[in-house]
Amino acid sequence: MTISGAILGLPKGTAGWRLLQTKQPADFAAFSKDPTLKSDIAYLRAKLPTKLTAKSLLADPRLQKIVLSAYRLDAQVGMNGLMEKVLNSDVTSSASLAVKMSNAIYKQIATDFNYGGIAVPAIPAVPSTAKVAIEGLNVQKTIARFSGSFGGVTVREVDTSEATSPKELAATLQAALRTADGYRGDISVKVFGDSLVFTDAKGRGAAKNFTFGAVTGATGSLVTDSAVSAGLLGQPSKAKVTVNGLKEGQTIGNFSGTFGGITLTAVDTSGATFRPKLAAELQAAFRKADGGRSDISVTANGSELIFTDAKARGGAKAFSFDTPPGGGATASLTETTVDTGGVLAPAVLPTPSVASLAVNGFQPGQALNSFSGTFGGVTLKAVNTSAATNWKELAATLQSAFRAAAGGRADISVTAYGHSLTFTDSQGKGGASGFKLDTSGGATATLTGTTPATVTPTVDSTATLAISGLGVGQTIGSIVGTYAGVTPPEIDTSAITTVADLATALQTAFRTADKGATDISVTASGNTLVFADVRKRGGAASFSFEQPNGPTATLISTTSGNPPTAATGGPQVTSSSFVDQLVTRYTQAQFEQSVGDMSQSLRRALYAKTALPKVTNWYSVIADQNLGAVVRSTLDLPDSFGSVPVDQQVTLLKSRMNIADFKNPAKLQKLLDTYVAKASATETSTVNDPSGLLSLVQPIDLSGGNGSTSDSFSGASSAALFALL
Repeated sequence: MTISGAILGLPKGTAGWRLLQTKQPADFAAFSKDPTLKSDIAYLRAKLPTKLTAKSLLADPRLQKIVLSAYRLDAQVGMNGLMEKVLNSDVTSSASLAVKMSNAIYKQIATDFNYGGIAVPAIPAVPSTAKVAIEGLNVQKTIARFSGSFGGVTVREVDTSEATSPKELAATLQAALRTADGYRGDISVKVFGDSLVFTDAKGRGAAKNFTFGAVTGATGSLVTDSAVSAGLLGQPSKAKVTVNGLKEGQTIGNFSGTFGGITLTAVDTSGATFRPKLAAELQAAFRKADGGRSDISVTANGSELIFTDAKARGGAKAFSFDTPPGGGATASLTETTVDTGGVLAPAVLPTPSVASLAVNGFQPGQALNSFSGTFGGVTLKAVNTSAATNWKELAATLQSAFRAAAGGRADISVTAYGHSLTFTDSQGKGGASGFKLDTSGGATATLTGTTPATVTPTVDSTATLAISGLGVGQTIGSIVGTYAGVTPPEIDTSAITTVADLATALQTAFRTADKGATDISVTASGNTLVFADVRKRGGAASFSFEQPNGPTATLISTTSGNPPTAATGGPQVTSSSFVDQLVTRYTQAQFEQSVGDMSQSLRRALYAKTALPKVTNWYSVIADQNLGAVVRSTLDLPDSFGSVPVDQQVTLLKSRMNIADFKNPAKLQKLLDTYVAKASATETSTVNDPSGLLSLVQPIDLSGGNGSTSDSFSGASSAALFALL
């Protein structure tokens, strides 16, 4: 039943049309609260989700009327045969009935409900599994720790030393994995015989990188190493830099240097006007150069910047801070780490290289044309200096050239003092040599002094190994590691019961692996082993210690599983979002009918505003009585135009209008404004179609243009024919 248009209080004609451009159905309180409308919407929400087939939907007369009205297919109510075929159409097939129909709304309703679409049921997860064999676990012999990934969840260094049975170990590992998984219960670890069985109900992946560390037996740990290699235990690497004079307009131009094994070159720090900002910029630069890792930190503490590397990969080297021309802030490295113990010592800084160049007769017309030479290990060739008209400009030109040739580093500076230029290399990489200046007009340049390069002293390669618990019945099974670049095969130490004997065995193994050379020595000092290499080839790396006769845990099988797959396709009636969309459609359709109760032209204009942008061909317009009426009126075509053969109608319409204009909001609005103005002028107060849209299937001429009426079908007769298909 149509809701009376009188409750809208809507004026006719262009005044009503202007009002409709600014309001939605919900803005008309009497309409949105209408009991019939509310009852229909409640019925739709309650019943539609239960209609899993097109036949069951159409078997409910009230629901059928609501659904078809929502799609403006009121004329098809009761035509169950036709609509069942439409709703069950596979819209991906050009042979389906919904696609064949001239009116695109049939394809739209079939697409939206998807009764004929492919349905893929939900696939439950296939659990991931892993099996670990456990041997020798008891009160005296436990497993110290566990690391690994399972079901996409990673745990590291889980303390399992208190677990004296497989059951306790399973409980400890399950608790750790569930905690790391956000306290969800998908991962379980159970005991099955002498094995642990890991299961992830979500099927998120197999076991990876399972490692179990035994605790019973003697232990060894690397405590100091002068070379500070990655992966070794020890305190972080550190460095201290003192910064003075930092303020607005007086900053440090750029920074170069190496810390924690990471090298930066010419990092722009000119925008840092206070120490915390300078620290933040340097920290960001080091972390970016370190692959995004956060091991290196730089913090401000009073007048100092504190550099720390949690991986203990080495202290500061070749730190260089550039001061902009005209003066600025200063910064200097004062201390840096010398071993893995994190001990700071005064920085070993090179003695700067210095050279002095006297320039005489420098005035307009007496220029220096070019410069060649080597300073600080950097060589320049034929640098153009002809634009420099005074000593300061010449100094700036040469400094810029040297720094560019040095990869942007700020180690070399050139400054003007009177009639001389002073060259300084803060890294002491060498003085001046081969200086040559091409002159014109009488200017001269003479190298008056220079200093040689300085060599930073090297540090002996040493490492210290702490041994505890070594004795009869409690030994270290084997040792693997690298020292001074030498890696012997795995060393069997299971029979060694004293630190002195262990030192002898390790020294023999390293010297043998070093081709018999005696440069490496290993000596015992109490419970400590001291490694030394007279050739200073580097420290220790990757030392690991295995205990004999301890419990073992071995991964013997694992499966990756598969995560669950949600159902796809099939009828959309159970989707709450689809039901919401259908409610909106039905409300809009009922609103248009209420508007039509007062003005058929306004109703058609509202309908056309939403329908015309969706049409892709003129046949769809012709097949829709209301769209056709809007277009004919706008183009001043008579109603009898509908009796012209279809192909001829299309040809004429194409010549009068571009169908793409319907998708242009401005052009569409102008068309509808024109339609309302024309239609309102002739519209009578009597609505000729009170029951809704008469038929959305316009009579179609199938005669091919020969005028034979025997090949034409009216909307009703063609619908009846389709019902028999």
